[in-house]
Amino acid sequence: DFSEARFHQAFLLKENKNTAKAENLFSKLVSEFPANLIYCLNWGMCLVELQKLHKAEKIFEDAIIKHPNSGEAHLAMGALQRVQGNISGAILLLEKAISLNTKLADSYGMLALCYQQNAEFKKAEECYIKALKNEPDSVNILNNFGQFYHEIGEYKKSFDLFLQAHKSSIPKKNIVSSLYYSAANMCDWSQTKIIENTFPNLGINDDERVTPFVMLQYE
Repeated sequence: DFSEARFHQAFLLKENKNTAKAENLFSKLVSEFPANLIYCLNWGMCLVELQKLHKAEKIFEDAIIKHPNSGEAHLAMGALQRVQGNISGAILLLEKAISLNTKLADSYGMLALCYQQNAEFKKAEECYIKALKNEPDSVNILNNFGQFYHEIGEYKKSFDLFLQAHKSSIPKKNIVSSLYYSAANMCDWSQTKIIENTFPNLGINDDERVTPFVMLQYE
């Protein structure tokens, strides 16, 4: 029907980063169909991208009131709370989202990031494992999990995850850089040399280049 056609148009605009036009269409759809959860959540997500956070928060609050058993609504509000720096609030909402819908893959990765920010490393690791089980080829999850292990000093595990992320996508500078520094922290100089030779345009200048001599200064 006509409303579904407009939804698909708005969704495509959102996916193509034409967020302002998408937001306008979603706002009109919600005014006509205020109980439609999908329309409301997409409108709210557009507002988040446009940095209209207070308005987005009101929409997500209303969605939770109207759909208290929706894991998606709690996930959206949890993600927004994290953006606003309310990590404890985000954790409560994301835990609720998972309790309502265990198949919400994004919830585990988001919750892992929140636990990591809250220095709850064991819980973060458990969530990353669950997130990766749901989406084994997700470059974002592989990269975030690798950054997590790098942060806590598990350099071999971080290297393996960065390598998996690298193999799963077109080479990205940030992932290759993470590979390089994980190898360096393991003092695996053969790997750092391979990475330097394979990616000469990585952008590591002489001041940043990691060598056995540089690493010895930090021991």
